[in-house]
Amino acid sequence: MNQSSLFLFIILFLGHFHLRAQIVSGETPPSFQHNINTVQLIQHEVQKPIISLQKPDKKVLEKEDAIADLQKDIPYRFGVVNEVNYHLNNAGEWLHYNNGKSVFQLLIKAPGALSLNLNFSKFHLSPNAKLFFYNEQKTDVLGAITESNNKEDSIFSIRPLKGDVIHLELYVPTAEINQNIMIIESIVYGYRNLQKDVYQAIGGSDYCEINISCPEGDKWEDVKRSVVMILNSSNSRQCTGTLLNNTARDSVPYVITAEHCGMGSGSIFIFNYESSNCDPSINPGMGQTISHSTFKASLGESDFLLLELSQKPPPSYEAYYAGWDARDTVFLNGTAIHHPKRDVKKISYTGDTLISDAYNDDLFSDTHWMTPSWHYGATESGSSGSGLFNEDQHFIGQLQGGGSLCGNNFPDFYGKTSHSWEGRTQNNRQLKHWLDPINSNQKILEGMDTKTPAYSNDLKLIGIHGLKNYYCDSTLRLMINFKNMGLNPVTQAEILLKINNWDTLLTWTGNLNRSEIGKIQLDNIAVDHGANELQAIVHQVNNQSDAQAINDTAFHWVHSNQNPKMVEVEIKTDNYGSETAWNITTSKGIVVSEGGYYFDRNGGNVFNHQACLYDSCFTFNLIDLAGDGFNGYYGNGYALVTYNGDTLVYENQFRQFSKSIRFCLDSLVGITKNKKIADKVLIYPNPVLKNRIINLKNTLELNELVLYDVNGRKIDHKFLSQKQGELKIQLNVGLNSGIYFIKLVNSSGEVHFQKLILTE
Repeated sequence: MNQSSLFLFIILFLGHFHLRAQIVSGETPPSFQHNINTVQLIQHEVQKPIISLQKPDKKVLEKEDAIADLQKDIPYRFGVVNEVNYHLNNAGEWLHYNNGKSVFQLLIKAPGALSLNLNFSKFHLSPNAKLFFYNEQKTDVLGAITESNNKEDSIFSIRPLKGDVIHLELYVPTAEINQNIMIIESIVYGYRNLQKDVYQAIGGSDYCEINISCPEGDKWEDVKRSVVMILNSSNSRQCTGTLLNNTARDSVPYVITAEHCGMGSGSIFIFNYESSNCDPSINPGMGQTISHSTFKASLGESDFLLLELSQKPPPSYEAYYAGWDARDTVFLNGTAIHHPKRDVKKISYTGDTLISDAYNDDLFSDTHWMTPSWHYGATESGSSGSGLFNEDQHFIGQLQGGGSLCGNNFPDFYGKTSHSWEGRTQNNRQLKHWLDPINSNQKILEGMDTKTPAYSNDLKLIGIHGLKNYYCDSTLRLMINFKNMGLNPVTQAEILLKINNWDTLLTWTGNLNRSEIGKIQLDNIAVDHGANELQAIVHQVNNQSDAQAINDTAFHWVHSNQNPKMVEVEIKTDNYGSETAWNITTSKGIVVSEGGYYFDRNGGNVFNHQACLYDSCFTFNLIDLAGDGFNGYYGNGYALVTYNGDTLVYENQFRQFSKSIRFCLDSLVGITKNKKIADKVLIYPNPVLKNRIINLKNTLELNELVLYDVNGRKIDHKFLSQKQGELKIQLNVGLNSGIYFIKLVNSSGEVHFQKLILTE
């Protein structure tokens, strides 16, 4: 390219740029394609062209993070803030050309950093200025940033760029140089959570987390676009937020997150940070961002924080403004969409009815929704502030904290939207003033989608709700809900409901505008004993075939036990019953019965439940949120599970977060229980501490004793020298606590089995 051509290119490049709806233009710096030095350089001002940062002490950081990452009410840290003071007159270098154009260049190096991002205390660009940032490999580029990013308070930040080097280039007409202000007040050294290898999630969240692009997220293809990753605390920590609709439906960009996230006005909001693949994850980049927000309201007791973004998301972001439900009512299930540990977007789900509770605060009650356990996924540090959505895909609360992690079924706690709605009368302490600006007094609002719909008639079947996986009944009550995803209003729909080999066609009439929800409630639906498959299919919309079949079907499996065995569950808590819960699960992990959390009382309290089971083996799971069980410093509790007076589980040495005990009903199938022997034999104590002696008192000629574990495996075999009277028998050293079976054989060859429980 000759000199005159390059001069024309720079003139065009530095021309006034009217794209105020966007944050960056998506261009690349001229230096990528052209040698700008072919234009005559008339002045070169060298100040401090390279800034270098020292490596942080990662061992110290790892120790701190190991503790903090377990606390969801502490924002997830990915970087270290380095306070600096660099501006256009004390750093970098200026290149002034004879065509009236100038370029400012600055190189920032941070050896070993996985990412770098900058925070500006003063930031203002002139009308024709264009600013670029890029990494050493030129694989991560941010720009062009223009005057459209100027804010009233002059604060600005950029998202993290990959690698340990950032190049800054400012292209500006020389006559406008003095109109530009850039003061870098801090540089964030990112020390963890970028992609490590192609098979690992981008941010390193735990193994059970599920990408929103997996089948579990299929029904959330619109709502997921309301969820944003937020960089806060000088953009060195991370939380999750949700873009909310308001009753004026005027696209005011309100984002709700947790108050404890400690958001600053210069925080960065990253849209659509999600993998296009289910597995392995693909790094989507952080190209869709908005910097800066203003505070609107917060309330500590429900831990909400409402912010207004500095501008509306551009059309290219295809943002979804989530609907909400501010009622304090019963919700049948809950879904969380979040960014754990700075990872791509994930989805978690509980099929349990949400529980009204408080979050570690005796001053307030019923301020939070508790998710009893996640059926898939979990939450982690970084998920803080993320939204909980009900069965109608309405936002109902934001995550404050909880004990759930991959590998446990501990609950999480979400500050209720219903409590935040008018928690206080002041506008800056409530949601109502902002989310209902027209004073409609409505408590439910549907979402608003800025993405152009692909079809005219498109009804999405959200799901079959109100059902657990296990029932001791022959009839069910269920609800089918659906959402209009198309351009046209839906006034009529037919849905085919199939249960095993039986089906019926359901008809709905009404009026659903785009993103609105419809429901069909059904009572007394008969099911068979055993496994039942329920399937709902959109058959017709507005008397036409539905345009998109991929979202027309929902499934649910239900096990109906119509021959129940009622098992008694007795729980004695310690002083803090609110920490204690239990459940009984099948070999496939299906919860068939559960109880807790209880109330606090000095000395504890006794609670009695009935569990409907059947002939099979199960697992009894104990949970304690504080990790000290009910046999620690605060009392002496126990768990007792019996059937017809026979002890199945006895536990009085529970001193940890959780404990699982396997038991069976009629576990040794095909073994005869001989009543003649049973009436004349006594084994005591039972339960007995493991490694202790048991006493066998009998009036029969018993010849042998065989010990089996709960799976029927032979553990020990003893021939008895003393035929009658009282015998003392030493159990094998090293046996674990749990349930065992003793087989007794008399001189006539008659056999009797008796259950034995070993405790710690």
